[in-house]
Amino acid sequence: MKNILLPFLLSMLILGCTRQASNLGEEELSKYFSGKEFYLYDIIPDYIIKENETEVIFIGEGFSEGMTIVFNDNYAKVTFVNSTNLIVLVPKADYSGPATIKMKSNDGRRYTCESCFTYV
Repeated sequence: MKNILLPFLLSMLILGCTRQASNLGEEELSKYFSGKEFYLYDIIPDYIIKENETEVIFIGEGFSEGMTIVFNDNYAKVTFVNSTNLIVLVPKADYSGPATIKMKSNDGRRYTCESCFTYV
């Protein structure tokens, strides 16, 4: 039973991440990123309390192993990645407000998203 339940719960988590509660729509959010063959459709959640480390899910296309994610100057720890989902542990911050997210793929592609995430 345990072997069946865990994959089911994980698939429900990933499927449930297609919510439309983001402040930015899919087209608007994708415009914030530059680069070929890379799309970001949603960030869940798109804000965190600055005093807490929090898991954040990126939903899009073009993610790969070895990516580096930085929220302003704070490196996030990648905990899961496949081509359409990226889960990171975002570190605490000393400030409140919008954060610039910088991504670097293992093949050297770089992407920047400004004001699509907020520390509160």
